[in-house]
Amino acid sequence: MKKSRIEWIDIAKGFGILLVVAGHTMSPVMTGYPVMEKICQAIYMFHMPLFFLLAGLVCGKLLKAGRGERKSLLIGRAKRLLVPYATWAVIYIPIKLLMEDQVRFEQAPIWTVLLGNNPAGQLWFLYVLFLLSVITLFFVKRRSLPVWCVIGGIASILAPAIPVELGFPGIGLSFSTYQVGFFFMGLLLTEVRETCFRDGLLAVLFGIVWASCTLAVVLDLGMWYLEAIGAAGACYVICFCAGRLKTGKLTRFFGGLGRRSMEIYILHAPILVVCRILLKPFLAQLPWIYVLVVTVVSVTSSVLATELVIKKIKPLRFILFGG
Repeated sequence: MKKSRIEWIDIAKGFGILLVVAGHTMSPVMTGYPVMEKICQAIYMFHMPLFFLLAGLVCGKLLKAGRGERKSLLIGRAKRLLVPYATWAVIYIPIKLLMEDQVRFEQAPIWTVLLGNNPAGQLWFLYVLFLLSVITLFFVKRRSLPVWCVIGGIASILAPAIPVELGFPGIGLSFSTYQVGFFFMGLLLTEVRETCFRDGLLAVLFGIVWASCTLAVVLDLGMWYLEAIGAAGACYVICFCAGRLKTGKLTRFFGGLGRRSMEIYILHAPILVVCRILLKPFLAQLPWIYVLVVTVVSVTSSVLATELVIKKIKPLRFILFGG
């Protein structure tokens, strides 16, 4: 039976995945361009917290699972998250060895894959989401969820203070911890997700919080503890806007990207490597053009590869995307 989808969540995911790809595209060309560096910093404040919040919003069944259901849910989460995590680790090892000058993270000992340090660096998301799913499935109850939200919120606020040296090239302890509060907040809001993001006044207030905190952080005012608060404001505004979009081209565009966000997230990284090799020598002095072109190429290529090839071959779809 095909799972029903929630349109506004897909729209929010679609917006988020564009920012993820754009942020990854900026990394190799933004040095020496302070405006782009600040924009990239602002994007990184909230784009992954948004995905963890949205993930929490659709994971309510993990809270309600009885003992008999936990095994099947655990297997389902492992297939969806750990199968592509492991597959792309194997694929990326030779890629990183052959193209070490073009990849974002240096090669670390293979055993660190077990700790979330995937050679495909962006796949830390799958690892952390699986860990949070397991914690929820076996330890979190509905009555104790507010406590988990408070603990997770504190962890998210304090996470930027964790030294960046703690962790590995592909998974920092700081950035991973930063996501925890957003996942548990999404879980807490599961039962009211269709009503809690509809308040226009709250959207305006959260927008002000988002803008104020972002300015304080990117202007290096020493207010690092405002990052998670600003990200929370961004998440509310994006979810509010996603729910208010009327049926039309924007809805279809962002909704379509959102439905394919996992596939884009997984596939865009190797495409970025190819684009760096082919396009960076010509567009390195035109960084904004480079970001625009490579983002469009990466997203479009990911969607086409998924729809025209991978989804038509079930075994390939399973090993690459987990289903």
